[in-house]
Order: sequence, then structure tokens, then C-alpha cells
Amino acid sequence: MLRRDLLLAGGATLVGLGGCRLSDPTVQGSPRPPYTPPPPTPLPGSQDVAALERAAWSALLSAAAAPGTDASSLTRLAAIRAAHVGVLTTPEPLWRRAATPPAPPTVAPAASRDAGVAAAYAALVALGEATVTRAVAEEGPLAALWASLAASAGQARLWLGAVPGGVVAAVPGRVVVRKPDAEAFATLLERYHEATYGFSSLLGFLPARHALRPAVASVLSATRTRRDALMAYDRAASATPTPGAGAYSVPPATPDQVPAVAAALLTSITGAAGVWVASATTERRRRAVDELVFAAGAGLPVNAGLAEWPGWPDGT
Repeated sequence: MLRRDLLLAGGATLVGLGGCRLSDPTVQGSPRPPYTPPPPTPLPGSQDVAALERAAWSALLSAAAAPGTDASSLTRLAAIRAAHVGVLTTPEPLWRRAATPPAPPTVAPAASRDAGVAAAYAALVALGEATVTRAVAEEGPLAALWASLAASAGQARLWLGAVPGGVVAAVPGRVVVRKPDAEAFATLLERYHEATYGFSSLLGFLPARHALRPAVASVLSATRTRRDALMAYDRAASATPTPGAGAYSVPPATPDQVPAVAAALLTSITGAAGVWVASATTERRRRAVDELVFAAGAGLPVNAGLAEWPGWPDGT
């Protein structure tokens, strides 16, 4: 007899006993207590990283309050740390939705700008090291989450000595897609080919003595060097790296538009790097994290701006 038949037969027997159904008021029994679902389990490590983010947030606010400091740029950096704290203190940080904005810490102004910036830099170093370690130890979207925080910390360190552009806010609810390692790597390499071509084109859009030319040339050199190193890395793994296309479509840009085009080229790299972090095998994940950290900070010379979550599929 099938299990389903047994259950039906058993039910019929219970109903037939003395004409009494289980739902009959004459059947006495203790009422069942209402079901209370257990509280959500916090993501392992999220509270520790949130504490490091809060420490960096406090240090940046303290530096912003120091005499003679460019408070606007430092408060922008602090706002990104605040956004991270808000997400990390939720039960599901992968969705990057903060229930309510976290309460800002109470800080005293740093004694000087240099002292404040030094303290903020040290806090960001600690945050970056901790999140890189977690990213390498994890896999999939969770690895991408920690790597994004590491890239953001690295980006903030680079921006401490500059005036940041706008902040690219995150779009909650989007998740990094996981692909086969080789496919994700090939996409990242293609984005490097595209960026190398694109920055060469941007140089052509700038007059010979334009102030941005040295910066664009610097990013071009760094991007080309990184691309060539990735190709060598692939060859060392007995693979054949995909060559770049002969040409890519780069929209004509006025000098004022060059930073935006540069940011778009670099964003395509960070997005591909985030996918590779989520997709990489254990032995290749550290290299993928390094690529994301590099690309997130590469826009410094051309004022490409900041991102809340570098490497996530929402334009950051």
C-alpha cells in the first residue's frame, strides 16, 4: 500500500471512532501555543565589520570637524561609511537595504587636519584588511559583498588627499551574478581592453595642453599595465587570453565630459571584477579582489567620483 493510501486509511479510522472527529468539541486537549519564528541570524562577521565601519565613520567625522579642513569632502566619505553601517546591521546585508539610518556617532574635532586624516586613514586600513580577508575566505555573492567593502575602503583612502566628486548611490536589492570562473575572467579582461582603448580615445579628445591630459595618460598607463598583467596571469595558468577587439565605441567627449566617460569605463571594470570575485575559484579569488580594489580607486586622477558599493550591478 502506498504511503498516501496508508494516511487516508488512518484518517478514516480516526474519524470513525465513536462517531467523534478530531475537531469535535468533546475532544479535550491542551491548546497549541502560537508559533513565533526565531529571530533572523545575523550574517557571520557583519557585526565585526560594522564596528570597523563605524570606527572609520567616527574618524572621518572627527577629521571633518578639525580646523582648516575641507569638511565637505570628508563628510561625503563619512556618509558612505554610514550607509555601510546601516546595511551591515540588518539581518540580510546582501540586499543592501538599511531599515533606518544609523544614529551618527558623537565625536570631538581632531586636533588638526593632519591628525584627523591620519586617524581616518588608519581606520580605513584596518577596515580594508579585515574585509579583504573575509572576501578571500568566502565565495559567491558573499565574497563580493566583503570585496566591495574592501574596495570602498581603498577608494576612500585614496580620496583622503583629494576633493571627491559626486557619490554614486547604491540601488538596493540587486545581487552579483555568479558565472563560471573562466567566463567571468574573460569578461573582466574584455572590459580592460575596452578601457585601454577608451582612455586612448579620451586623450585624443583633449587639447594638447589641457590640464586633464596628464591624469588621463596616467590612468591609461595604469589600465594598460593591469590588462597586460592579467593576460600574463592567464597564460601562466596555461590558458589563452582573449585578445581585444580592433576598436570599441567611445562617444565623442568635450573636455568637461571626459571625467564622466572615464568613470563609465572604470565602472565597467569594477562591475566585471565584482562578478569575478563571486565566480572565482578559491585559488584565484584574491586576484579577483585585487582587481576590484584597483579599479575602484583608478578614477582618482580624473575625478571620477565615489561609489557606495564598488563592483555591484547598479552602476557602482
